[in-house]
Amino acid sequence: MSRSVLRRSGFLRADRRGRSVASLLARGLAIGLLACAPMAGAQPVHAQEPPPIRADFLGLSASDDAHKMTDWILASGDNRGLPFLIVDKIAAKVFAFGATGDLRGAAPALLGLGIGDESAPDIGQRRLASITAAERTTAAGRFEAELVFDGPAPASLRRGQSVRVRVELGAPEPALLLPAGRYARSAADGLLVVSADGRTARRRPVTLGRQSPTHVEVLDGLAPGERVVTSSTDAFGDADVLLFQ
Repeated sequence: MSRSVLRRSGFLRADRRGRSVASLLARGLAIGLLACAPMAGAQPVHAQEPPPIRADFLGLSASDDAHKMTDWILASGDNRGLPFLIVDKIAAKVFAFGATGDLRGAAPALLGLGIGDESAPDIGQRRLASITAAERTTAAGRFEAELVFDGPAPASLRRGQSVRVRVELGAPEPALLLPAGRYARSAADGLLVVSADGRTARRRPVTLGRQSPTHVEVLDGLAPGERVVTSSTDAFGDADVLLFQ
């Protein structure tokens, strides 16, 4: 600050005892610091932390684990600014999120019948019929994927465009399917298979495999075209034969 400015402002001039402007500046700084000190009994003001980032599932049902994982991804930046998928094994759904956590879509997921996050040793080299229900797990993990075309990219596809896709984590193969239902939970005791004439149903050992919210895979014990009892049979106990009237 120049001397002329100090004179026009009316302060910080040398007094009669010859104190310099520098000494008054130092004194004024000390006074200013004292004036800014908190008064007795005053409560200190703390900066408020920003609210935690929450993913919006747009009202779709999802497990608590899926909510916690998605919130952690957004809060930690684990997705590194990229869109990401969450496979909710509890709810048997796949959720697709944009880079900022906006939900882009959801679809049912076809999962293994077994419960667990690890794969059995050498399961990829074994025959399907030799894999037990408990070993048919969907392994957990973190995977990075990149969209690659076998040939030139379609001319109609633009960067940043939203499209519907189907994600397959394995090669498609033919399978014998049954509609999903509570009956599948007791498949270890066999299923009631309806006779060709539709008059009786006999219990038969049936091996089930992967299941989704809509279907369950049959590995052994049924032939294409055969029918099973899918309604509740709790009233009949462990009966091996049912007669239809």
